[in-house]
Amino acid sequence: MCLSGIRKKVIYNITQTPGYNRKFEKRFFYEQNLFVRVSVFQLPSSFLLYEPTVRTFSFLMCVNNIMETTMDDGGHCFTGVLRTNGMKSMKLFASKKKGLPETKTIRASVSMSLGSGGMTFDCEAVESFSSSNPPSPTQRHSAKEETDLVAKALENLSLPDTNGSASAKPPKFIRSSSSFLRVSDLHIEGSVVPSMASSSETCDEQETTSFPNFHHPASDPPPGVSHDPREQWIALDNGDGCHAPIAPFAVEALVQSAKQWSGSSAQWTPDSSTAKWIEQHPAGWDQCTWTPPQEDANGAWKNFPAAGSPEDDRIFVWSTTLGGGGYGSEIPAVRVAGIVPASAKDLMQLLVDSNRVHEYNKLSLGRTDELILQESLNSDGPFGGITKVMTSQTTIMRKTLQFTSLMHARETEAGYKLVTRAVESPFGSATALKSEILLGINVIWRIPGDEKRCLLIAVNHIRSPFVPMMIAKRIGLQAATNFIHDIRQCCRAK
Repeated sequence: MCLSGIRKKVIYNITQTPGYNRKFEKRFFYEQNLFVRVSVFQLPSSFLLYEPTVRTFSFLMCVNNIMETTMDDGGHCFTGVLRTNGMKSMKLFASKKKGLPETKTIRASVSMSLGSGGMTFDCEAVESFSSSNPPSPTQRHSAKEETDLVAKALENLSLPDTNGSASAKPPKFIRSSSSFLRVSDLHIEGSVVPSMASSSETCDEQETTSFPNFHHPASDPPPGVSHDPREQWIALDNGDGCHAPIAPFAVEALVQSAKQWSGSSAQWTPDSSTAKWIEQHPAGWDQCTWTPPQEDANGAWKNFPAAGSPEDDRIFVWSTTLGGGGYGSEIPAVRVAGIVPASAKDLMQLLVDSNRVHEYNKLSLGRTDELILQESLNSDGPFGGITKVMTSQTTIMRKTLQFTSLMHARETEAGYKLVTRAVESPFGSATALKSEILLGINVIWRIPGDEKRCLLIAVNHIRSPFVPMMIAKRIGLQAATNFIHDIRQCCRAK
């Protein structure tokens, strides 16, 4: 059944109450000043005329392209477009008396993220007309055409002006096109971005006001994600290629968190093989995997294996559960360490280059860089190193898994550090099984006096819903060990 589009302007008066509760007073206006512009999709009038019965259909109205502006009086103005997408129950009532004025009423549950929390409220659209002169159906547009129309409409929208001055263009933050990073475990809840000098990679408008997710962490979830007041999210970009002001701070916090987890031996338990070796070698070179050469106060690096020795091929394996009750904390994390026959720089370039993933991962179906936030290792850049959002697919147990992740790579005094974490974004395939890299760390250290080898320490904390918890640890341990083997084989083939 075809739906026709009838556009109407709607105003919502929002009253803030303590906590996450808000009251919404709604009424329909045909004036220019408004809080929310919506597209209301209604059934053709012919359906009402010839089938005057109560019907239930699948229908959902959701908000796209939300942009927020803080008004001079401290209020918040939200601009967006409603569109049909998915499943939701709707009832349509019609009059049995033909030829008389009729009223069509659509009720729907609309989910929005406003200010400090996501919430659901009722929305009602009413259109009165005469059955002898029904409204003309409006042709539905393609997704791209609809996006263009929405962008144009929002650009020309005049917002309420409390000071009587000329209307200002709202800052550009398109939530539906942005990528979001989960940061509840990074302890930046109270962070507020100070004024930042604009750059070619940053929005020109970002200094005008402060938005949740965009300028500071907020529990407002990304589109399509259920609201959880325990979670905190930040936007990595504005949906149009510019990085969000909060993004560099969040990435820095992620790097510091990675340093804590990868370099603290007290949190990790060795597997049986590693534990046996450590017991037999009390001053063994496994201690080198916890301290870089520049910080070696105990002389552990004096015992580092020579090239070609039997220890050159050893792989150390540890595991842990991160605890804390946070997202994915029940899933075990794995840490592996081994010597790789390549320089630290060559290994870093191999891991960062999405076009070379197939060289060391034969199960990979490809990796694509979707959004480049910083392209170089320049420490003076906004992120201090290469930063990008990428999608990848791989096959495991005859299933295709998809990962959408942030990757950050930077140079350190000892070598290089790569940090990866899952993001919520519009990129990727809707048919592949979604898996998440809750935390991925690759620490690459140069070996003093040896330009042809480096030490690789890798931490993997991965969530795959189709993997039963009882075998998640075993699969994680095997996958991490295979990663070191495959990297070595790839580098030896060069």
